[in-house]
Amino acid sequence: MSETNIAILKALRERTGAGVVACRNALAEAGGDTERAADILRERETHVAQAKVQRIAAQGVIGVWIADSRAVLLEVNCESDFVARSSEFVSGVSECLRIAVEHDTDDDLLGNRQIDAVLTSLSARTGERVLLRRARVVPITSEQIVSTYVHGGDGRNVGRIGVVVALDLPQSNEANELTHGLAMHIAASAPQWISADDIPADVLEGKRAEFSAEAMRAGKPPAIVPRIVEGRVEKYVAQSTLLGQPYALNPDDRVGDVLGRVGESAGRAVVVRHFLRFQVGETELDSA
Repeated sequence: MSETNIAILKALRERTGAGVVACRNALAEAGGDTERAADILRERETHVAQAKVQRIAAQGVIGVWIADSRAVLLEVNCESDFVARSSEFVSGVSECLRIAVEHDTDDDLLGNRQIDAVLTSLSARTGERVLLRRARVVPITSEQIVSTYVHGGDGRNVGRIGVVVALDLPQSNEANELTHGLAMHIAASAPQWISADDIPADVLEGKRAEFSAEAMRAGKPPAIVPRIVEGRVEKYVAQSTLLGQPYALNPDDRVGDVLGRVGESAGRAVVVRHFLRFQVGETELDSA
């Protein structure tokens, strides 16, 4: 093979990510036309990806990316943990994040052509089904301090758990440390809501009915069942809300108490504006 042909083959491989044999065959089929060869490779990648659409993809990673006005969380799934941990897969997810952070809403991400092209290419290269399971865009204002945290990765922006948390609080070293600590806490403790006020009424009523039925089955006297139920509801609220949980970095304090002290120091209330936590494989209910 001439040096010119080798250079063309190398350029096609770098452009498409396809293997040497696939690129050589595509160039032969295209009569040496690199544009047509690239189209042939894309068509084959799409065909291969479509053939895998019924296969189960339960492994994968969470990706987190933050920009000036938004943060993005993605869950990208594949079929094996081996592929999920590969540098090729991680790089592909990072590329999806760079595309996603340019968009304003969740609806812009699912079915996005650029992201789908990256995933189709990943599927062809890894030999596994690859899909974007879910994606969220979190708006950020200049008055907020935002922190992200990724757990179970290699120090980059992808891992098994990803968190974004935003506080309404003036910038300071203490505020930045607090926000990062909260992101780590959320990764470890998996709160479902910020405070008791955020828990839907039907969820609380369902818990009361569940706890009441359990107390009756246990043979508790009917007169004390309401007190038992309210005690268990109170415990449930503390365990499932961010402000009610023991702070992971100092379990002697509740998160709400920690925020209260920082607010006193700052001269204003610390408000948790929102948080998101994604974990690979969890159900939508788990991630509420």
